[in-house]
Amino acid sequence: MGHTGKGRVISTQFASNVHRLASLKKAADLSGRKIAFVGMSLRTYLEAAWKDGQAPFDPRELIEAEDIDKYDPNELLIVTTGSQGEQRAALTLASFGGSRFLNFRNDDLLLYSAKVIPGNEGKVMDMMNRVAGLGPTIAMGRGECLHTSGHACHDELEEVLRLVKPQHFLPVHGETAFLYAHANLARESANVQHTSVIRNGQMLGVAPLRSGRQYSSLGSMSMLGEVKLTPFYNDGENGTGTSEELAVEERMRVAVEGVVVVSVAVTKPKPSGSSESEGDGKEDQNTLKGSIRITTRAMWTDGGRLIVEMQKSAEAAVRRMPLDVTLLQLERTVADMVRRTCLQYCKKRPDVIVTAHYATPDEEQEHFRSVKNKLGKKKTPADYRRNSSGSSRGGGSSRRGRRPSTPKD
Repeated sequence: MGHTGKGRVISTQFASNVHRLASLKKAADLSGRKIAFVGMSLRTYLEAAWKDGQAPFDPRELIEAEDIDKYDPNELLIVTTGSQGEQRAALTLASFGGSRFLNFRNDDLLLYSAKVIPGNEGKVMDMMNRVAGLGPTIAMGRGECLHTSGHACHDELEEVLRLVKPQHFLPVHGETAFLYAHANLARESANVQHTSVIRNGQMLGVAPLRSGRQYSSLGSMSMLGEVKLTPFYNDGENGTGTSEELAVEERMRVAVEGVVVVSVAVTKPKPSGSSESEGDGKEDQNTLKGSIRITTRAMWTDGGRLIVEMQKSAEAAVRRMPLDVTLLQLERTVADMVRRTCLQYCKKRPDVIVTAHYATPDEEQEHFRSVKNKLGKKKTPADYRRNSSGSSRGGGSSRRGRRPSTPKD
């Protein structure tokens, strides 16, 4: 392993494998090392086993994680969670330098006493690469003779089936191909007459055989039906819900496509004949103007060139709008133009959020009066801001009923 026995020994494994914890404690005792856990679930499983009388040693013999640095490194064996690269596990946090209790040193030896679960290869290797960059010696792989599978082999599975002699066998846990292989083993090697392999959501009913005779194709079990399962997601420690409730698809889209936030300060032309309009041309007196501010997140902007193009398209969209346009209509038009510009420039479809407002208080008050007259309701500026604040997201329905329209003469 290239380790001389000097420095800390750090091992990672599944927290639920209490039998392996016993092996580690025995190794620590034989080498004169004290043992410490870094990872909440390790202590949780050990204490649960202790209460049940199955623990290999008293949890009180453990060194507290916050006291690790107080001991001689040559006398420490540290056990951590995170063998599968779990995001919030102790070993993963330590690989980023973000653990409160474990900071790797050049003389550390890390024993990877686990097998990478299929699908986790990328996460685990990324984690181990980060750990290697921090200096420890790593012992990992079959050549180090550190790990043996905790799953039963073919002969052991066959022995259990022959000892139990089930009338019906339902294999669980594992890929579908593994389940069918296990069911075939039961039929061919243990002479089990009835085997079933079911999918997630399928329900089997269990009932005694009538006079020892089979009354269904599944023997003592019958298919009751199938329920539609809804996947639930966990967002850290606080949020749990469906894909729609946690906006999983939107998050993925934002991560890939990015976000554009556009603020538009609208200025209406001054009435002809006013002192402020004397310098304006005829075209300026019939078009809106917009002061555009654009912010992007998680996007490539080509050194700011994309932002310039988006700003040009947004300004052009504002100039083409009629003078009596509502802020909601303006926001939707600007958002559409910005999306098209992004698609043409970089083939991206970002989420575009547009908020429009009038540049001066007088124009804003004039707009409020115009809206109030059109709706035939008394609305305050605060009411209108509240309604228009969600316009870029498609708006929301009012709790009050709409005023019935009257026929025109």
